[in-house]
Amino acid sequence: MAEETPNNDRAASADMGDKVNNVVVGVQNTGGGGAPPNTPVYAEMPPGEFSSAWKRFVKSLRSLVSGVPVERALDPFMPLRDSILDASERDDVVLDLENAWLSLHAPGPVRVSFDAAHLLLMELNAFPSAVELAEAEDKAKTEKSSSKKKLLSLAKTTLDSARDLLDQLPFPAKAILKVLGEVIDMFRGD
Repeated sequence: MAEETPNNDRAASADMGDKVNNVVVGVQNTGGGGAPPNTPVYAEMPPGEFSSAWKRFVKSLRSLVSGVPVERALDPFMPLRDSILDASERDDVVLDLENAWLSLHAPGPVRVSFDAAHLLLMELNAFPSAVELAEAEDKAKTEKSSSKKKLLSLAKTTLDSARDLLDQLPFPAKAILKVLGEVIDMFRGD
């Protein structure tokens, strides 16, 4: 009979359709408690919590910057805009973001990372709601407000938070976040 290991437990949990993933959040360096040295430490996290919030964030951002810009000088940047939004939703990038966010949950002497992770998640979750509220307000008004500029400023702030807090991101994901921020800046004035 196979020995139960965290990986077997993880696979069994996935087969049962549980709403929790066991993710590696650190390594136990001592053999205390009967565990061998360098045993992975697992924590239960909701599956794809950050990934879901990120995808909603990008979808809302896409709705703000899509279409033909009023300022015609931005026309040459439309392929860049579309490509960076697509890249931001790629599975490998979303997985890198999720893993960097999960690394903030690693055990340590200070809880600041854990709190920062949840504050970032709150910020990501708030943005799509802000876009929905602004769209509802704009529909009620006969004239368009300056809400797009304000919402893109909020998106840039949220993106800057992600870049600052997710310091474990691999370079390709960091580069995508950087270019996405630049595209937000370009289209903010439109």
